Amino acid sequence: MKLDDNKIEIDIKDSYIDDYDYSKNKFKLYKDIFLSHFKSLFLKRVRYLIKDIKGMFCEIFLPIVVVIIGCFLSTVTFYALQPTLLLSTKYYPE
Repeated sequence: MKLDDNKIEIDIKDSYIDDYDYSKNKFKLYKDIFLSHFKSLFLKRVRYLIKDIKGMFCEIFLPIVVVIIGCFLSTVTFYALQPTLLLSTKYYPE
């Protein structure tokens, strides 16, 4: 790549594309292919998730808030100070 008077010229001879060797890039095992595809799909999903702010809010922050509120509500005793009631059938006719 040469810079001359604010112009960019690309020399094809100097490009790394011509020196690319496919035999070095071959996967040896199916596990490597699977991991490569999984990584690509996972990164794609992360990129889309970052772009979608509403989705991130509904998938991450809202469930965390609901779980925290549920934990606090589970520690509250609502009926602790009330006396126990005795159930009987004397108020109901037969």
